[in-house]
Amino acid sequence: MLTFCRNNKLVVSLFAASLLIVCIGAITVSYFNHQAQQTAQANEQVQQISGIALQAEQQLQATQVNGSGDAIADVIPAASVARVAAINEREVVVGSADWCETRMVKPADEWTLEDQQTFAKHCI
Repeated sequence: MLTFCRNNKLVVSLFAASLLIVCIGAITVSYFNHQAQQTAQANEQVQQISGIALQAEQQLQATQVNGSGDAIADVIPAASVARVAAINEREVVVGSADWCETRMVKPADEWTLEDQQTFAKHCI
């Protein structure tokens, strides 16, 4: 075998070069397949996120406006209305449970910025 290699250096070097080219080709194909899989996964994630964003946008639009184009009114729980009626205009401490109940029945467009901040701090 060694004699053959010494006598046929050109054939052996061509064989080694061919083997090297085949290895480089296999590595390149493997690399590009991996890149294609990552690109496909990224595209799938983008499509999923786009679908979620579209659903969220549609839900937001549906909650902002009803069929007639008028803004949807606040939903006020009947239990809150009854509790506020029981409070009956007595003085309530800002931030207390009674104050929170009175804010629940007050229309949102009548809230001040201070009311919103206090409600967020004490009632949520």
